[in-house]
Amino acid sequence: MMKTSLFEEIIPFATGECINVTMRGKDRFNSAVHFHEEIEINLIIGAAQSQRIIGDHIGASQDIELVLVGSNLPHTRLLHNCANDAVKEISLHFPKDLLSDKMLSRNQFFPVRKMLEQSPRGILFSETVAHGLSARINAMSAKKGFGGIIELFSILFTMATSTGMELLASYDLGHRILRSHKCARIGDVNYYLKNNFDKDIPLKTLAEIAQMSESGFSRFFKGGTGVTFKERLTEIRVGHATRILADTNDSISEIAYQCGFNNLSNFNRVFKQCRGCTPTEFRSTILKTVSLE
Repeated sequence: MMKTSLFEEIIPFATGECINVTMRGKDRFNSAVHFHEEIEINLIIGAAQSQRIIGDHIGASQDIELVLVGSNLPHTRLLHNCANDAVKEISLHFPKDLLSDKMLSRNQFFPVRKMLEQSPRGILFSETVAHGLSARINAMSAKKGFGGIIELFSILFTMATSTGMELLASYDLGHRILRSHKCARIGDVNYYLKNNFDKDIPLKTLAEIAQMSESGFSRFFKGGTGVTFKERLTEIRVGHATRILADTNDSISEIAYQCGFNNLSNFNRVFKQCRGCTPTEFRSTILKTVSLE
């Protein structure tokens, strides 16, 4: 895998839609290596000798080529030695659960299921298939509603039943990188929370640390930790408050503000939710235990 920045791209689906169509030209190449949860059908025209990066695969692009990029598989395209100015790239993104396991288990969908199972490695299709599907993929931007879904299924079936597919990346590389990347970013966020729990921490700040949008970060953090960032921040604050209550004679109100709570009543309420007793009751219990010893 090349040493470069890696970020999670949030695909901008229109409200209620399940297919996103993106078109771009040569001026938008050379982006950082990125990944996204959605599966991508990527068609590129007129970009001979540009460079495709799919997981740990690096290769020179043909004049026209079609690639299926699996969920969370890092990828990008670089201009490299491409001299043509009339480059066109079309990407179709769709959720990985658009086709349910139950649907894919049906005989009619067997070729599509097999292809999607291989998609985490990235699949390069023959030039013949790319030429044959180019007009249909290009027309997807004008497809709306149910007709667009039917056409997407038809395109996937055509790809799945074609010959000459080439698997590109090492097996499961995308999932391995995703886990590593998620752990690193969650670690960075947790480090910030632990060192700034006494301050007001806006969602925007944490999203910037994780190099994500605010909405994308919220989903990412909950998915990676099982709790929201506010719940995690509360755990840290209450944990510090618990230690200070046991180790010092500071007043309850002083401790509340030391641990980032904006008022005493809020501190009492949150502490009781987490510990089952108020800060005063907790300290009283600690003192009784010490006196008995």
